[in-house]
Order: sequence, then structure tokens, then C-alpha cells
Amino acid sequence: MLLPILWSCSGSDDSNDSESSDDVFVNYSITGASKDGNFNIIGDANNSNQNVTGLVIPNEDGNAVLVDYYDANQLISVAIAVPAAIGTYEISDTNPYGYNIGFGFDDISLEASTMSIDITSIEFNGLILERIKGSFTGVALYTYSENGQDMEEAHLVDGTFEYNIPSF
Repeated sequence: MLLPILWSCSGSDDSNDSESSDDVFVNYSITGASKDGNFNIIGDANNSNQNVTGLVIPNEDGNAVLVDYYDANQLISVAIAVPAAIGTYEISDTNPYGYNIGFGFDDISLEASTMSIDITSIEFNGLILERIKGSFTGVALYTYSENGQDMEEAHLVDGTFEYNIPSF
């Protein structure tokens, strides 16, 4: 998946500073031959089989946000690496900055091929991601080998996500 790199600097790009929430979730649907259904990871600080992390790192495009959702009970994960700014972005398998959205399951994994992500809210302070909210839609690929030949299977993906730093 993604390896976090620590960085220290301040920044914020939030058009609605009064909005506050403790929600941590990713809800998504996948339609395809190998994986089909509705999935979600809802953050639960009391669940030791779950891990959700978020941080900001520098890249050649400015700053990137990394958010990882993992639920060991369901054996599913979602990793999101996107620009650290409000807006709509196209994520493709050829982007030069490493932006990606990946979906892991116990039997297969899917990687964004052509996906649109809309970031509607974001707040961060240095390497600390305080909040991000958005949605994504597009095509993710399941890549596998069959009889020595590389195969790709497209899946339609649609979902929403939110991350808020835990308050102690």
C-alpha cells in the first residue's frame, strides 16, 4: 500500500471552518465480475481490529493527503492518495504524482484506472491531517495472471469518505 513520510509545515484549505464532525468512514459500492456489492468501514476507536490514519506529505505537486482505512474483521481496506486541496481531480494510472485510490479485499485488490475524486473539505496542520471529506467515482482495475497472460478486469466504483482526527 502506501508508505507514510513525515513532513512539518502548516496549511489549511477549508471553505467552511465552522463545520465540525467526529465522523470517520468510507462507504463505497463496486460493480464488476470479481467483486460486486456495497462496502463500508466506519471508524470505531474501541475496535482494535480497525485502523484509520491520515497525514499530509510534500510532493512535486505541492502537498498530498494519504488516508488509509483498514478493517481486519471484514478483511477490507481503502487507501486514498490525493492532492491536499479542495477541488475535483482526475486520478489515473498514469498520473505523475503518485495519486491513487486502492481497494483491498481478502481475495483481490483493485487500483484506480480512471477515477474522479471531489474533495469538499480539508484541514491540516503540518503533517497532521485534521479533516478531509469527499467522494469518488470511476473505474478501478483488478489485474491478475491467467495461463501466463496478464489480464485486467474493470470494476465501477462509487463512494464517499470522511476523516476527522480523533479527539482525546
